[in-house]
Amino acid sequence: MSTVAFEEVVRSVDELMGVKAVFGPLKGRAVCFASRGDAALKGRKHFQSSRIASEYALERPYLITIGGGAQVRDNLGGCVLNVSRVSKAYGLMEAFYLDPEERRRLAQWPVATGLLDIYEVEGFPHLVNDLGLPDRTILANAFDIIVRPQGKTEALWDALQGAKLRLLDLPPLPNFREPPSVRQVGTMLPKSYAKEEGTRISREVQLLERDSQLARDARQANRDKNGGDLGCEGCDFTDPLDGMFDVHHLVPLMYGARQTTLADLVILCPLCHRWSHKKGKGQLDPLPLEELKAARGGSGRVGTDPKAPTSNLGTLAMASARAFTEGFP
Repeated sequence: MSTVAFEEVVRSVDELMGVKAVFGPLKGRAVCFASRGDAALKGRKHFQSSRIASEYALERPYLITIGGGAQVRDNLGGCVLNVSRVSKAYGLMEAFYLDPEERRRLAQWPVATGLLDIYEVEGFPHLVNDLGLPDRTILANAFDIIVRPQGKTEALWDALQGAKLRLLDLPPLPNFREPPSVRQVGTMLPKSYAKEEGTRISREVQLLERDSQLARDARQANRDKNGGDLGCEGCDFTDPLDGMFDVHHLVPLMYGARQTTLADLVILCPLCHRWSHKKGKGQLDPLPLEELKAARGGSGRVGTDPKAPTSNLGTLAMASARAFTEGFP
């Protein structure tokens, strides 16, 4: 697995929010904190430490976690373990750790802040023995909160220049979305996001009658003009498959029953077909073909017979249809 230099990730000491002591390398996409208030009430103070970390992330998104505490594992005390980019989302620890065993292990730290990118520091360098810092006092008070002691944070950032980081491939949290601003999560990580679908239902609908032979003739005429492939007359997209294209009525069928000719039909890809109807002035007034071509980059070559008259027959037919439906002769 490839590595990247520390300074390529944390480009300035100003991007470093601080350090926190942990018992071992991070295994999930969150860093946990003790409650700063009454855990039973789960009020604002309860989330204080995790909320502050998310607020720090707005300007200083990177956190360094270092082995520390009475329960630190595998002689990792004083070793730099991970560099992480912190999320703007915070909340209960259970929102970020779904594994029951991990939840039991982290029960004494009931609140957490999400982590987006988590890097493992190659070799877990020791603050003193490997990085040359005079002592481990940077970890003072770093067990329940994130600290950023002046001078010592800068010294650690300097000492880590050249250290190799490996981005961990941890599974993403289901349904998690990084919020645009600092936000307490909970509803963002629902316990069950599954919704039942697929039940067969009966529904009575009215359909506008279309002539399938006329549609086939329109497709064939388009193929004849494009060397055998179908071509979208809005954006010039071509493909041999019929299912990649729709037959579009320049005069909407909702105007009522009438005689339709090939001059009233154009071949469009599904996107151009929707564009024509959604970008027009209304349900009965789709975007004219020339405006559609201008919007979608069509050259006018696809599906156009150079011998055909230049007048827009569809526009004339639409005007006639409007006059008919509005009661004019």
